[in-house]
Amino acid sequence: MNKCVMCASVVLWFLIMGTGFGADFYIEVNGQDSEERDGKSKETAFATLQYAVSKLPEEANTIYIGSGTFEIKKTVVLKSNMKIVGSGTKGDAATVFIANDKWSLKPGFNKRNPPNEYLMSFEKAKGLEITNLSLRSKPEHRITGAVFCKRSQEITIHNVHVVDFRWGGIHLELVKKAKVYNSTLHNCSVEKSSWWGGNIRSRYLDNS
Repeated sequence: MNKCVMCASVVLWFLIMGTGFGADFYIEVNGQDSEERDGKSKETAFATLQYAVSKLPEEANTIYIGSGTFEIKKTVVLKSNMKIVGSGTKGDAATVFIANDKWSLKPGFNKRNPPNEYLMSFEKAKGLEITNLSLRSKPEHRITGAVFCKRSQEITIHNVHVVDFRWGGIHLELVKKAKVYNSTLHNCSVEKSSWWGGNIRSRYLDNS
């Protein structure tokens, strides 16, 4: 009888919690984007966020990013149930994501919306956390912004340093349960598109 109760409890726990147990993945400046690597240790780390995201399973996962500067050549589209953890925002230990200076930029904004030139973006996503990173583009080659989030929920961004973007550092639109705290943003809205985007642009937030 006790065995039956135990089995029923285990089944109920799996139904509540789900069957997936997320994994930890790693990105390092000396990593490699290769099928021969699994990204599950510093010794087998990937080299870029884009490649790491493409290899993640559907369960909740954490990506740990080592110190150093990582150039991003095009927007990285993030998935649900993902945690991105850098090594810091300042000094030698900082994890810096910076837009590549060959990123193709539109010559100007239209009258309604800026071009979608963001380091990271996600839409209709749930359960995302970004922390301990420096997100930037170069003053002589600014892209639109660092993070674009729309129609998503349970989004947390904290302990990030965001600097030098064209229109808006962090864009949150139609988002439920969003949190942004313990972060610094500078020079994130140096170009106007009918209006200034601001360091943080938020529209239609719920419980945030």
